Amino acid sequence: MYREAQPQLHTETVPPGHLFHDRFKSENIENDAYLLEAVRYIHNNPVKANMVGDPSQYPWSSFNSYTKGKNTSNTGFEAIFDMFSTLRPKALKLFMDYSSRFGELVLLNRLIQTLQNSVKKMSTRQRQILKEYFWQKTCVPIP
Repeated sequence: MYREAQPQLHTETVPPGHLFHDRFKSENIENDAYLLEAVRYIHNNPVKANMVGDPSQYPWSSFNSYTKGKNTSNTGFEAIFDMFSTLRPKALKLFMDYSSRFGELVLLNRLIQTLQNSVKKMSTRQRQILKEYFWQKTCVPIP
């Protein structure tokens, strides 16, 4: 029976999903700017996924190790802080400012999505009025 079923197994299409396809994408970090972006992305990913409101609330994040100065062998936050300043208090403040900008972008994206959903529910005339208003005030066209 196995030999009879074997040709069928190989001719069937493989369903999409993590089991049969790549799950993760990896890229080399080749410069400091990209390293900082990667650290910010990793720390803020739970916020973006609406799991927590702030990176410090996610219990499995290294964010608190960075901000509270608790270095573990895995974080290496000194190298990251040195990119901001050699003075630890200044480096911490700059790191926090840099990290918080991601939260602002997440909030802005949520606001834009909410507005786009609201615009979709408007009548044609309401959309036209909104487009004209935005064009007059901002010179930004609305599709």
